[in-house]
Amino acid sequence: MRKLILRIIGCTLLASQSLVGLSADGPASPFDNLTPGVWTLIGPGDADQVTSLNVTNDGTILLGSDIGGIYQSIDQGDTWFPSNDSLNNYDITTAIIISPTNPNTRFVGTRGGFYKSRDGGKSWQNKRAGLPAELAHKLSGSIGGIAVDPQNPDTVYLGLGYRQSSDGTTTVKKLKWSRYIYLSSDQGESWHPVLAFPHPSKVTQLLASTVHENIIYAATDTGVYRGNSKTKLWQRILNQPCLGILEFSERPMRLLAACGDAGILESTSSGQQWTTRNTGLKFKPHSSGPDRYSIIARAKPGAALFAINSTWGSAGGVYRSTDDTATWHRITDHLPESWLRTSRRINALAFDPTDAKLVYLGSSRYVYRSRDGGDSWSQLISRQTGSGWTHTGINIFGHTRDIEVNPTNPDQIFIATADHGIVVSNDRASSWNTIGEEPRYGQSSADLQFSSGKDALLYSASFTWSNKSCLSVSANGGDSWRALCDSLNPTHQIQKILIHPSNPDQIVLGTNQGIYASSNAGNTWQTNTTALPNEKVTALALHPSDPHTMYAGAKSGLYKSVDAGRHWLAIPFLSNVPVTAITLLRGHPETILVGSATSRSGPAALYRSINGGKSWYPVLKKLHKYVSGIVQLPSDDSTLYMATNDHNYHDSSAGSGMFISSDRGRNWSAHNTGLAVRRAWNISVADTYPDLVFLSSNGSGAYVLKHPSQTTAGVPPG
Repeated sequence: MRKLILRIIGCTLLASQSLVGLSADGPASPFDNLTPGVWTLIGPGDADQVTSLNVTNDGTILLGSDIGGIYQSIDQGDTWFPSNDSLNNYDITTAIIISPTNPNTRFVGTRGGFYKSRDGGKSWQNKRAGLPAELAHKLSGSIGGIAVDPQNPDTVYLGLGYRQSSDGTTTVKKLKWSRYIYLSSDQGESWHPVLAFPHPSKVTQLLASTVHENIIYAATDTGVYRGNSKTKLWQRILNQPCLGILEFSERPMRLLAACGDAGILESTSSGQQWTTRNTGLKFKPHSSGPDRYSIIARAKPGAALFAINSTWGSAGGVYRSTDDTATWHRITDHLPESWLRTSRRINALAFDPTDAKLVYLGSSRYVYRSRDGGDSWSQLISRQTGSGWTHTGINIFGHTRDIEVNPTNPDQIFIATADHGIVVSNDRASSWNTIGEEPRYGQSSADLQFSSGKDALLYSASFTWSNKSCLSVSANGGDSWRALCDSLNPTHQIQKILIHPSNPDQIVLGTNQGIYASSNAGNTWQTNTTALPNEKVTALALHPSDPHTMYAGAKSGLYKSVDAGRHWLAIPFLSNVPVTAITLLRGHPETILVGSATSRSGPAALYRSINGGKSWYPVLKKLHKYVSGIVQLPSDDSTLYMATNDHNYHDSSAGSGMFISSDRGRNWSAHNTGLAVRRAWNISVADTYPDLVFLSSNGSGAYVLKHPSQTTAGVPPG
């Protein structure tokens, strides 16, 4: 009874903290009840990508993602909350494993190592004793499989590799794999290697037998192996790359293996002989990769079998067999949608241990639930309101690039994403929809900016993953767009847009090949790259009181123009420091803050000048991996917020987080309360909400924060 009461209380708190309430007049804005100093998720609701699922004995769902870390749900997926405290790598590569002797003890593999929790996932510790040492600028070897010995729960097995649904990025594919399985006799506190494979092998699943004592199976890219933890001897029982394996407790010699583009294989002789079981499975390779049958599972002995083809192609999805592999039928052809289109790429599957009909799926974009064993599904990332969609507490997305408020309509807010287009809220973040028409290359937008004046125009720097870029403009809130890039080189990727506040016809673009400028609202362009040839310009800033002075940040340093961008001069002190963010303080224009990226010249840092750039000193050092934005609070000249960003290219890649300064940037303190991840692409403010700060996170969507010293945030003037 006590556990039930606690779960009800938890659901109530989650609903009040992360969900948009409904009133008689429609959805209430999250701006109405912000807790000062706490970042609040505003949406739009996404799950790209779910990499693993598990369900505990009390029904708690444990979800792993590729860039957002771990989420939990205690109400069958209706609401979600993050579980990432002290997790320093957000790419979850295995299911979250529960210790059979203590439900509060949990294990998980990440792209950056093995983690253990002793408090039910509230906090995590990276346990590396005996495993490859952590690397500062590379990956030491990600975790592909974890298994607990059912006869001796103190014994845990670990294999280096990657998740079943993906080979990973180029960074992962270049890793050198191991010939060893690692064994721990103290629940993951320390490890020692056991020789298992004749050749280096990437592990995608470890399975400790519940039928045969001391037996463990490993699915790898060099085959399926059977090992004996007592004799330390291993044998390859299937000379075929495989991703998943299933053992039958009622038939001890029977095994099923999910083997990529070979489909499902069966052995009834403990692996001595194998037979293909593919009747009804679909195969159609996709341009970005082959068919990838990766998971084979069932809820309990005698229950239906499920197989996942985790691919972008048309054969992707979940297949079910109710006649013991004689035939398969795809059960994910009609999955429900919200504001996002569905994807055939299903990555994860889990069953409720107390209800075999209660099934959960994780995909690229969605989490699904079925209460009837897969006959019908509901999506769990967002709920429909009368005006759009609102999140359920979960937003896993690595490319939320910018948030901008319409200066002439404070109720209208835009989010730019890379890969999911531009989404808009017309009711102060209460609900979200896709825009009416996409700009050219509109599936991805690197930056959004409004011009000033009563007829504010919206500009988008859109791009494709094949490196084409375009600036487009909308005069009607994204319903239609006009391209302004016909005279621009489409391979010069636009990084930042700068529009002069007192002269909206003056636009400057920072690209990966220097600077473009326009004096007629983007209708024609001239290049100004004399001082910035072939430079990637990632930051632009205007002097707050001198319309002719502006700054540009590039890989080679900080540049200044005093003639409206026609000529640029390098600022010597920051030469060869890759500048990624710039702000000049309103009311104190001689005070300049500049953020940098980690490079050969040193770690990322935040620099400050109080004399217009003549001299500089670092105020924050050793940041990870770059400063992505600095803003000054509209209501208080002394208050600044700063964001940092990082990428999953090295072991500890959770980033340095967000910071606040109340003394114009002299001193800073961390400010991450409420965030699921500590990384962001951008940070922004809006004059119409003078006490609010908006965050475009790298891994968990869009956030808003009410400055803690104020009491009127969220109410636009007038």
